Amino acid sequence: MWVQNSVFEGEISEGKLVKCKFELEKVIDKEVDSIYFYSLENRLNYRKTVIGVEKEMTGNVL
Repeated sequence: MWVQNSVFEGEISEGKLVKCKFELEKVIDKEVDSIYFYSLENRLNYRKTVIGVEKEMTGNVL
């Protein structure tokens, strides 16, 4: 399933990440839009947070 429209990658402080999520939640339509945040501890360990609709994904995360 195709999911991507835009991808942004970078390092961000915990405080700025909280502010970013707060601001995004104010402007998206949570019934149709999706924003995925991946926190990578290392190549084998990651955490995914979704704001809005989580799309059904098949396959591996690359």
